[in-house]
Amino acid sequence: MRSFIVLGLMACSAGPLAAQHQEHQGQGQQHMHMQMQGRMQGQMQGRMQGQMQMAGEQALPGPLRVYEAFAPAKVLEAAEQLGLTESQTEQLKAIAARAKTAGDNAHAPAHAAMMSAQAELAKADPDTSLVHDLVVAHATAEGNMQWIRVSAALQVQAVLTAEQRAKLTAK
Repeated sequence: MRSFIVLGLMACSAGPLAAQHQEHQGQGQQHMHMQMQGRMQGQMQGRMQGQMQMAGEQALPGPLRVYEAFAPAKVLEAAEQLGLTESQTEQLKAIAARAKTAGDNAHAPAHAAMMSAQAELAKADPDTSLVHDLVVAHATAEGNMQWIRVSAALQVQAVLTAEQRAKLTAK
């Protein structure tokens, strides 16, 4: 999902940024710039609301979705049905805490890049090179957050028995 947002953001910014290079920068370009800024702000607000709703557990894109069943919070919620031991529960809590801390730390650069890109795009004559760098920085930070989720899921899988893993994937 994040990849689609980043790609959408890049696609949305391509038209208005390319328009900057046209010889006539009239009100039409200003209107497009304002529309893009509004779309970008709406996307960011929606993403932030989604992050709050999921309490740090984001949906993974495409083929990585197979690991969603092993998100630490989801597995801990199903502890009784899975028959987790006390040791497994403690290990999963530790994995969840580490993943949350790492995710929170990885979120800061993504947020900062988007805020900076938004501020730059709000200018009458945004620096397209800077906006590009900020979009790339945001995409990199988003990728780091996805890796944190996949890594946590892999750690969870290692803690569970084959029977417990089968129960999770059968749901």
